[in-house]
Amino acid sequence: MITETAGGTCPADLMADGLLAACQEQIVEMSAGLASLGEIETMTYVRTEETPEGPVELYAVTFSAGVTLNWGIGQFKDGKFQAAYASMADSGA
Repeated sequence: MITETAGGTCPADLMADGLLAACQEQIVEMSAGLASLGEIETMTYVRTEETPEGPVELYAVTFSAGVTLNWGIGQFKDGKFQAAYASMADSGA
């Protein structure tokens, strides 16, 4: 999902309708931002958070530009994800 979004595509085969609509509204900004980070170098599972809509898995994703994002993906229903989001990783400072 990250790679396709960085390339300017919202992967409809993975995204539920609400997530797909949100992606399509933001694709220009998201793809430019993600593409500027370079290739994914590592993706490390952090934890799973339970939500009323279902579990969301959190990963630390490090890109070749040296930036690490916290990536959440989950609420899987009917073969598609209802939630996906990213935030800057805490630098520990």
